[in-house]
Amino acid sequence: MACELRATLSGYIRRRVPIVFKLETNHSKVMASIVVVDDRDASIQYNGNWGTGGIYPEYENTTFSSTQNGDTATFAFTGTWVSVYGTTGWTSTNGVPTTQFTVDGGSPVSFTAPNVTGWPLYHYQMFASDALNDTTHTLVIENTSPSCPCTAWLDFIEYMPSQPSTASKSASSSSSPSPSAASPSGTTNHRSTVALAAGIGGGLGGAALLITLALLFFYYRNYRRERHQRLQLADEMAARGYQPISTQYQTSEFSSTSAGRLRTTIERVPR
Repeated sequence: MACELRATLSGYIRRRVPIVFKLETNHSKVMASIVVVDDRDASIQYNGNWGTGGIYPEYENTTFSSTQNGDTATFAFTGTWVSVYGTTGWTSTNGVPTTQFTVDGGSPVSFTAPNVTGWPLYHYQMFASDALNDTTHTLVIENTSPSCPCTAWLDFIEYMPSQPSTASKSASSSSSPSPSAASPSGTTNHRSTVALAAGIGGGLGGAALLITLALLFFYYRNYRRERHQRLQLADEMAARGYQPISTQYQTSEFSSTSAGRLRTTIERVPR
């Protein structure tokens, strides 16, 4: 199982950024989000002489502080990774605190705060575990500072919770129908073929009918328009006293590239 962590550092404040872990197993890849637990959350059990405080930009504007060697904070969680963040003070005048972190009673990991001469560092990562088995774990934080006026500040804890199971679907939902409930493949294919052919035939027949009706409509409309124009022209000529008396070809207008044009001679009929 592998994991990736990304973080940034800006000025005197170590700013938290979204942390994305990529868990890889032989069968799946899972992208997981991080759960943030504030120092005042009831899931953290404090033993010793811890004090409370906090200012902006500390997470939720709160912190827990310890000035005595042996003070502990215990956090139980179910997941695959855990990290602890705190604040480092003016260690040039108050001394350098040290903190020890232990997961499930394993080998302790010590953290010594950096020697800060200017502004304190906020959201400072003091501890980050390796990838853990997906089960319940116990983290113990202990102040191991020597006798000095130094203070260890705990701000918040982050951990990656357990991921949903990626097991395959149950046999009842993924199994095939029983032979008694399944239709014979030959009958099913035959019915599908007949239905497909019927659908195609019906579609083609409907399209042909629509095309035929459209052609008949356009033909009838053109016929009515031409008939109306002829009747209108005849009425107009009759009203003006004109009638055709002869039809002949005008041979003078024939050429090698054009056909003869028909000319109709119109004469006025005396009234």
